[in-house]
Amino acid sequence: MTRYMKIVAFAIMAVVSTAAMSQAQGMGSMKGSHGMHMAMSMKSMNTTLEGQVVGLSCYLAKGTHGESAKACQTACVRSGLPVGILSHGHVYLAVTSTNKSANSLLLPYMEQEVKVTGVVNSRSGLSIVRVAKVWPVKGKWKK
Repeated sequence: MTRYMKIVAFAIMAVVSTAAMSQAQGMGSMKGSHGMHMAMSMKSMNTTLEGQVVGLSCYLAKGTHGESAKACQTACVRSGLPVGILSHGHVYLAVTSTNKSANSLLLPYMEQEVKVTGVVNSRSGLSIVRVAKVWPVKGKWKK
């Protein structure tokens, strides 16, 4: 793995940690499935996203995704680099409902279209989805 990809991964994790701490203090924002941002109080709402599971280091550093990038992205996610959902041109860092890595949850779906339900929060240009449930999109399953 290149030094650049490690730096990108570190930056992602630093921003996520800051966003998670701010959310714990009740200062988040929500991006709903309708694509508009709205202020959030202490309450969070569940939403459903449809998109492609991507390895964030490869996607952000190189712009790669799709079947041709599956092996590289799978290796990066297996090594512990973060995983995300690419949905309608927007990238969401995927974590569990307890703000832990969602890598093991999403690894079986690398580069596949999925639906995930969970709480979505956005801050300073970064969005996270706290994945509660994931399933493949019917008719778009990739082998």
